Amino acid sequence: MRRSVLGLLTVTVLLGASACQTVPKPTSDSTPPTLKWHVENRTNSTATDIVGSGTVSGKKGDDFRVTLLANDPEGIKKITMGGGYTRNCAGNGLGQTGNGDYAGQSQTLSPDAQGKVLTQIFLIQSISPDVTCSGGFTWQGTSIGLNGSGTNYFSGTTNGTLTISVTP
Repeated sequence: MRRSVLGLLTVTVLLGASACQTVPKPTSDSTPPTLKWHVENRTNSTATDIVGSGTVSGKKGDDFRVTLLANDPEGIKKITMGGGYTRNCAGNGLGQTGNGDYAGQSQTLSPDAQGKVLTQIFLIQSISPDVTCSGGFTWQGTSIGLNGSGTNYFSGTTNGTLTISVTP
């Protein structure tokens, strides 16, 4: 437990330090931003980093905290994150699905009074997977899909997708 608390503290300090780095607003930028998903399974105290797009797995009862980081050494202008889930249930030879959305998040930045811009920005989403089924049905799994994007000051955009697959 002490190791996971220390690891979380280290990640938090690094995120805070790197998010405050500024550079002069660029006059051009030919490279798009990079995206990194930091997925914490808060139930079993593990973390996974995924660059671009990818998948992580979890079990019933796991709660997650997802941080999407957008980075561009020449300056990041905008970050977005949103998505939803599909829950699957079965019983008596029948299937039942349910789905929902996670509220979209977006943050757009502007240069400060000195014409400097941030090089990194992040958004955070807490997720407690829906594992409920109505009468007579048994939960079979939940698939969570998050979509993110980062855009720099010259409209260079990178998109990424994170899938969290939760099973019994």
